[in-house]
Amino acid sequence: LRRRVGEALFRAPHTYTRQQRVNMAASINFLSVDAQLPLTAGAEGVDYKSSEGFKKAKAVLVPAFASGTTAYSVEVPAGTSHINVMATSFSRAVVKINGQPGNMALVALGPIAITLEEGGAVVGAYTLSPKVLATGAHDAEVIMHEKAPVVSADAA
Repeated sequence: LRRRVGEALFRAPHTYTRQQRVNMAASINFLSVDAQLPLTAGAEGVDYKSSEGFKKAKAVLVPAFASGTTAYSVEVPAGTSHINVMATSFSRAVVKINGQPGNMALVALGPIAITLEEGGAVVGAYTLSPKVLATGAHDAEVIMHEKAPVVSADAA
């Protein structure tokens, strides 16, 4: 399924070599992060079992995302306890964030490893290193957890 146009030789997409497919699979096409802070200033972290919610704040990738860049600093405001990571690859590779399969994860503040795996082999790797800024998140959005309705003792 090759055809010649002028002097160039074109291949249909399904005729890529195995190595070309591996190279294509080895990149993330979308990467986004945001910071999560506890509702109460000075709290150790966000307790998702007992807290009423958390604050969501902007986090910044440095340098700006480009699929060929594999190491980033993540600037987060003071008080951040967790980072929400969203990573997508348009390939057949499985995205893992800190070893867990899936393209979204909430991870405790610390180094973050994103890997792309195909057939059990790592075909791409990215690292995110948090950098906590001295300033807090004054424009953070408050996110409240929905609580299950409380059944009245009178209802029966």
